[in-house]
Amino acid sequence: MKNIERDSIFPEGCNGVELDFSYPPHTEYFLQKFGGKELLESEFPLVYQAFLNTQKEHAENKPAADNADSGTPGYGMVDNIFYINGLTYDPKTDVFTGLNSYLKEQQISMIVSGALTDKTHNVILDSCYEIYDKPFKDSANTELKYPSINLVREEDSVITSNADYTLVKRASAANGKCTLSHNALKEYAAIKILGGSSLVESFTIDDPKTSYTGNILILYNRTAGEGEDTKYYYPDVSKDSNNMVEVNIPIKGAIKFVSNVTKAQYSTTSLTTNILVEFSDNGSISFNYSPEEIKNFFAWDAATHTLSFTFPRDWNTKLNTSDLGTSTVLTLRCSFYLDVTYGEDTNIVGCCINSVSTLGPGEQYYTSTKPSVRVPLISVKWGCYGKDTKITMADGSQKLISDIKAGDQVLSDKKESLTVKELIYGHEDAVIYMKTDAGEELSVSESHPVVTQRGIVIARNLNAGDLLVRADGSQASLATLYKKDYHDTVYNLKIDSVPRVIIANGFLAGDFEGQNDPTLTPSEEIAPETPEEAALREEFNKLYERLKSNQLR
Repeated sequence: MKNIERDSIFPEGCNGVELDFSYPPHTEYFLQKFGGKELLESEFPLVYQAFLNTQKEHAENKPAADNADSGTPGYGMVDNIFYINGLTYDPKTDVFTGLNSYLKEQQISMIVSGALTDKTHNVILDSCYEIYDKPFKDSANTELKYPSINLVREEDSVITSNADYTLVKRASAANGKCTLSHNALKEYAAIKILGGSSLVESFTIDDPKTSYTGNILILYNRTAGEGEDTKYYYPDVSKDSNNMVEVNIPIKGAIKFVSNVTKAQYSTTSLTTNILVEFSDNGSISFNYSPEEIKNFFAWDAATHTLSFTFPRDWNTKLNTSDLGTSTVLTLRCSFYLDVTYGEDTNIVGCCINSVSTLGPGEQYYTSTKPSVRVPLISVKWGCYGKDTKITMADGSQKLISDIKAGDQVLSDKKESLTVKELIYGHEDAVIYMKTDAGEELSVSESHPVVTQRGIVIARNLNAGDLLVRADGSQASLATLYKKDYHDTVYNLKIDSVPRVIIANGFLAGDFEGQNDPTLTPSEEIAPETPEEAALREEFNKLYERLKSNQLR
């Protein structure tokens, strides 16, 4: 088998590719990376059979040629994503890159390999070779870095990063066969090593930003509760007739350079720009503008040596709300490259804005002296009861939710008396309508949690076999369940800072905090493996150990 150069597998002008196993160069690259056909056939037959299954599947239905480099932009798409989160260089610390994946579908196992390389001097600066060796559906993030002090000085260096993600996929529901998936990515930047000086003096973020402790809060088509930041309250953002909602997240900031920098501008070269948000359970969605459009969002001020940027809050894409859970926690990933002119030289500077839940030593939110900066995670909140819903009060009486006010006492599922802090309201074009065999009715927004025989369930995920739980613990089967036109105001109650279960039309359901707290809604369970999946995973993991020990990667 001839040796396949890694760069040859990428389509022209593309930094990411999902391998097509029916295309000979891709087949040869995969087999080369995994020790060759003879090794797989003789010692890892289950892996080889999964390879053949994939080859047959790709011959019948080819994968996209370039879907791996920057997520899945466009209308209403939330999907698996594999991407390199830029290349940044700070002379005082390190050259850095992030390898990121976010999976919407459950996988059996996954191998991640990557390298940070100084191509000019043919030196691997850092590398990884990792396995996720049990069924999972989550993010897999790896950082590669190298101390700047150890780099060759006073000359141009081409720094590259690459990553390969090889997945063993769950058995197909159609034919029961397991297949593989392989995504390859690359990134590069021509970096001039400038001794111990840095071109970036400060990097600050104005949006998204909060003055409160915790996550940045974004409210779509909702009023803010007491103590909640109202900076990003978008009453004009609502679902359309196809259950789609516009993605609105502002990004604004400025990068101040040292005084000998005469110009900085957004680079529209083949380097990848990644601007996206990852969802806590459901993949990601991208900022849907072209490089030429993004260039217009930057402005250079020569007097202050500052490049400011203001991205439109409308991401020019829509999201299907069925892909969102009760608590929508977003991770912002924003990376782009700049052409920076100082003296007679021009350098490429990679910049990153990343959401993190905790800061590292010496880090602050929203400001940095490096070309990378941190912001908190982002939370999106919405969802309420229909206006005719009756809430059980602490004295046992019932009151229309629209008539409840701050200071009123309501009854909890534990027979506690709870004080209402605030009435939350907003507009909905549709609600989930439920009617039991006994004729009891309840209408809630699609994202509202209700208590059933199988635990807390988001209203849109209810099925005809579910039983609603009454305040006395008895259960009621559903005779009617459907999405109903509403076009009116919906309400919810803010009670405590912790989730509460209250009584609505006689049934147990969540309050405002409960609706927007992940602890109230169980996360998706990983489906048990079939015997065939378990055997394939075990063999794939053994192949990983063989490749790792023999350094065949």
